[in-house]
Amino acid sequence: MDRPLGPCHKDDYILLFSSLFLSSAFSQLDRTMEQHSTSFPNDAGRVRLFLVDDSRAVLDAIKKWLTLSGAVEVVGMALSAADAVEQVAALKPDVVLLDVRMPGKTGLDAVDELKARQPEVRIVLMSHYPIDDAILKQTSGVHASLSKAELLDRLLPTLAQIFPDRRFPA
Repeated sequence: MDRPLGPCHKDDYILLFSSLFLSSAFSQLDRTMEQHSTSFPNDAGRVRLFLVDDSRAVLDAIKKWLTLSGAVEVVGMALSAADAVEQVAALKPDVVLLDVRMPGKTGLDAVDELKARQPEVRIVLMSHYPIDDAILKQTSGVHASLSKAELLDRLLPTLAQIFPDRRFPA
């Protein structure tokens, strides 16, 4: 007998679909970007980025894609907001790509702490779910927000807007 989707079941399906979508998209992108990647000599002009997501598969896929793009140096990754706060203070990246919804401390909870420890860091939020503009207005220090579904299309153009003095592939 089929059971109706409750709120938690619906969220599980959304997360599963989004993870499968990202995995498929990154696999397809992998095949084409190796042929078209831009190289930057000795990290000159590259944005130093720190990744935070509670999924190792998502972290690895985003890191691989950004590395292939040539415009971004991934300086670190964390599976939790609490770990990110500690590592970001030590690594001093230019930008943190931060998942909003994680177990324990959420990405939104970590924004103020990250900015307190490194005021110049830029923060880009990402989520499987729409991010309410009202929440963003209450969270100072966030420079942009992206859905994970549009990450491949919008992350590099978003970083180009945040860092107009840096070079990014067309």
